[in-house]
Amino acid sequence: MRVLLLIMMTLMTHQVYAQDLLGDKFDDAFDELEKKLALRFYDAVKGTPLTKAQVTFQGSTKYTNQEGKVVFTFPEDLPADTKLPVKVEKKGYVTSTLPVHFMVGTVFNNQFSISPSLELGKLRIVLDWGASPSDLDAHLVKHNEYHISYRHMKNFREKVWLDRDDRDGYGPETITVIKPKSEGSYDYYVHDYTQSGSIGKSRAHVHIYSSTGISHSFQIKPTLSGDRWLVFSIKNGQIMQP
Repeated sequence: MRVLLLIMMTLMTHQVYAQDLLGDKFDDAFDELEKKLALRFYDAVKGTPLTKAQVTFQGSTKYTNQEGKVVFTFPEDLPADTKLPVKVEKKGYVTSTLPVHFMVGTVFNNQFSISPSLELGKLRIVLDWGASPSDLDAHLVKHNEYHISYRHMKNFREKVWLDRDDRDGYGPETITVIKPKSEGSYDYYVHDYTQSGSIGKSRAHVHIYSSTGISHSFQIKPTLSGDRWLVFSIKNGQIMQP
């Protein structure tokens, strides 16, 4: 009986969270109509809103509310496909400068997940995306050694683990790893568990965090078809795009 009650409460929590996210997106769309730029920030490990974070964009500094949201004036007369930096600071988190991708009258994605502070040598790989497909999965493969995903969430020998598995859209989905070994060969890819065949429409973006900030940012190509996105590889200790 207790197990059944726990399952029901968990399902209800996920349903409420999904409804809240949908409401957030409608609110943000109305903000755009009023020439406002709504940005939302979350904890990359817990998935909870990042409150009271200092956010600086185009010389203006504001603080996130209880929803992790902050609103700026939407930039006007930008060329198509413009990326502008936004800086996020909060005690206990990695100070991060992220690219906001502006398209015609809108943004590629207005949600970003920020990593809690990291020790020297650790990396954290964070995946965010849009509402659909609802279930994208992060995979980190060290060839002939291990495969981290929702199926196998930890490798104790090399201290690699999946912090968070998200199954209802937006993310984050997060993997933490001790600095990759120089002799190892790694692949990090994203798989569409729903098998929609249109992963390019997910608006997925990936950031690699170190103790000092974001070392690499990747954004999916909207024209990518199929169910898999090979984001980057690591060879001889170097991160490379395919």
